Amino acid sequence: MFTRFASPVFNTLCRLLLPPCLLAMTAGLAHAQPLSLNELPAGSLGGWTDLYVEEGRALGLAEAQALLHEGKFHPGGQPILSQGIGSKPRWLHLALINPTAAPISLKLAVGTTWTDRIDTYLVHDGQPTLNWQTGDELAQAPGLSQGIGYILSPGFAPGRSDLFLRVDSTDPLIFPIELLTDEQARELQQRVHYSYGFIFGFMMALAAYNATLFFGLRKRSHLYYAVYLVSLVVLIACYTGHGFAWLWPDRPQVQRYAILVAMVIYGCCGLLFASRFLALKEHAPRVLRFVQSFAAAGLAAIAISILLDSQLAAALVAFNFAALFSVSMVLLGLLTIRNSRPSGRYFLIAAIFGMLGAGSTTLAVWGGIPFNAVTYHALEFGMVIEATLFALALSYRFNEISGSLVEINALNDQLSAEVAERKKMEEQIRQLAFHDSLTELPNRRLLLDRLEQAVAASKRKKSYAALIFLDLDNFKPLNDLHGHVVGDLLLMEAATRLQACVRETDTVARFGGDEFVVMLNDLGEDQSASFALARTVAEKILAAIAGPYRFTLAHSDETVADVEHNCTASIGVVVFTDHQGSPDDLIKWGDDAMYRAKMAGRNTIRFFGQPD
Repeated sequence: MFTRFASPVFNTLCRLLLPPCLLAMTAGLAHAQPLSLNELPAGSLGGWTDLYVEEGRALGLAEAQALLHEGKFHPGGQPILSQGIGSKPRWLHLALINPTAAPISLKLAVGTTWTDRIDTYLVHDGQPTLNWQTGDELAQAPGLSQGIGYILSPGFAPGRSDLFLRVDSTDPLIFPIELLTDEQARELQQRVHYSYGFIFGFMMALAAYNATLFFGLRKRSHLYYAVYLVSLVVLIACYTGHGFAWLWPDRPQVQRYAILVAMVIYGCCGLLFASRFLALKEHAPRVLRFVQSFAAAGLAAIAISILLDSQLAAALVAFNFAALFSVSMVLLGLLTIRNSRPSGRYFLIAAIFGMLGAGSTTLAVWGGIPFNAVTYHALEFGMVIEATLFALALSYRFNEISGSLVEINALNDQLSAEVAERKKMEEQIRQLAFHDSLTELPNRRLLLDRLEQAVAASKRKKSYAALIFLDLDNFKPLNDLHGHVVGDLLLMEAATRLQACVRETDTVARFGGDEFVVMLNDLGEDQSASFALARTVAEKILAAIAGPYRFTLAHSDETVADVEHNCTASIGVVVFTDHQGSPDDLIKWGDDAMYRAKMAGRNTIRFFGQPD
């Protein structure tokens, strides 16, 4: 009776337990049997590897071999090793066999471009035949293939070979392993090359288009969107290895944080664009302050992590910030829909695609979902769709703004008069800034500016120019006797006489007090002729200033007085060309020559560099 009862139970247990046991035995046998290099399965070979998690100190190849023989390695199980941020170093073992009588050359593609360190060992008949180190912590990372990982070209001798890989990365540890023929490797590289060429070209073309719209329309939304697109291109270039390969191949310390910093900057640029596009300042100022605080906190956190040289902290900050950024963009779109903003619909749809793409890639990199070609490139797919939809949203927003142009034009008519209280005021301010208020001649500032131009023109044309410094003799006694009113009249009359002595292209300036400066441009290439022309003008000025001055003054007691005054000038002249000193030097030399004229008895001319 017991036998009759036990037999059905035993049969049932066998049916339930035998298949899993056979499956486990088959898996164990699969790992025990080397993979044939002639019949390699497609895709990543992670499911065929044995795995050991390194505890404590770093192990060498001999120690890893000993642990393998002791049975300390366990089946990898996953097609692609995915361990997230800050995981411990791993050893992977892959048994291979070359069943032919000749060596077989294949391409070994491993890891991702952001993997810190990969140590590869190929062992044949118990003896190491290859030792290869790479990773983005090494300058000129050997075998770096942008958008793929690291590619090595090992040769497999006939018989069994054992491939050992030690991988260590603070950033998310994603480690695909593929053995490819030369043709397969070329096809993979070409496919990746064309894919990223399209992505970069599309994004940069869209960025250039929006930048052009900004310069044409002066709408900051287009500028911020262009900056957002550029930041996305930079982010993709960083995590695909293009930046490391092209821009900083000898600076692994830059690569250590480049991806993480680019993630935070990309998020901040996205928030900047969203804030402007959704007009948060006008419609939701509290939300704007929160967005600004969030962006500032992300930048501060990543900066502190870098200052502390903590790559793990920077990675946690960057990935969490990226995740929160994607959610924030969707929430901002929902807020706009609630406020009945029609353009917000496009923004929301675009943000959802962006969040799905970024979320899929982030979860795949973190190990939350399976890592494969689709999840890895989901960010790029999502961003292309998001960029297109954002462009449509901007176009819709532009149409909304265009509808208000009629009202704006009406307001412009009302403001035209004000623009004209203001242009006049600006002209008056400019006049006061660069001209003497009494004589309306150029002042010292404008003279220095024109002198710099004259020096440049002299150098360009190989011609001479001259500065004529003059000081009015006996001016102080006139002021003391008749007051500043008469002195001002004399200065204005002197200014008029000086202008009559020179060409329109020359400059007459009041340098201060009773000092004037005349600048003569383009005197020609001949030195003697230039000195002669400068002397002629100086003598003409000397004669003009020496003429009598007559003024009629009305006093407060209704009496009228006629004042006559004779005035002379002391003149110093410096003739110069391009290689003779700076503008400050020329002014000093002209002043020195004028002082010599005063010392010589006044009412005379002295040239700088010539004896008295």
